[in-house]
Amino acid sequence: MHNEGLQVLEQKEGTLMADIHIYGVVDILQDEEYIVKGARNKIVGTGQLGILTFLNHFNIQTSGYGANVYRYMMPLYGWTIYTGTDTTTKTTANTTKLTTPVSTDFNLLQSKNCIYTTNGTNRVITLSGSWNPGDIQGQIGELGLYMSFSGRTEWNLGGINLNKDPIDGLFNHTNYNITTTPKMFARLSVADNEFPTAIATGFTPDPSKPLTVNWSIIIGFA
Repeated sequence: MHNEGLQVLEQKEGTLMADIHIYGVVDILQDEEYIVKGARNKIVGTGQLGILTFLNHFNIQTSGYGANVYRYMMPLYGWTIYTGTDTTTKTTANTTKLTTPVSTDFNLLQSKNCIYTTNGTNRVITLSGSWNPGDIQGQIGELGLYMSFSGRTEWNLGGINLNKDPIDGLFNHTNYNITTTPKMFARLSVADNEFPTAIATGFTPDPSKPLTVNWSIIIGFA
């Protein structure tokens, strides 16, 4: 199908030609000191598909009661932040996970908060996670924001019938015991030159201070 709008965007590569834009900004702090401030991340293909999932359906059909009630979980169900040590692998649209994740870090998150704000014509949701002093050891060269999204790569326009159309573990009907593995929404990395110059090769957190990551997703009117 010919799409003149997409053709215009391709011709104007590098120029913002949309009515809205979506991007992520990351702050990393120890106590009140910024280690990283306002770093722009990359939203990967899984995150893009996750957003489109909600635009491509007009209803969710369910039935049952008690232990048989179906539920569709939204992206923030089970969201988390991973850290990793890789410093050489760039992020692509096909990136689905950190290159060298420190697998225990997300289990050590001591607090998780979600804040919605407005800034002029921007709408912002900030996901904030903190670790106790010494919980994260070794160098950080990459971070990943993970959410509960479907892993499908294509959809049929219309409603979702949860009784017939399971959505990759985003719902469960056994006594509300939801089982889903969060998927990568966005990545911040040294390899993509997204860290400040002073820590361009990564950084090792001070073990005497807590570490906080504030990951903001911004939808702005262009």
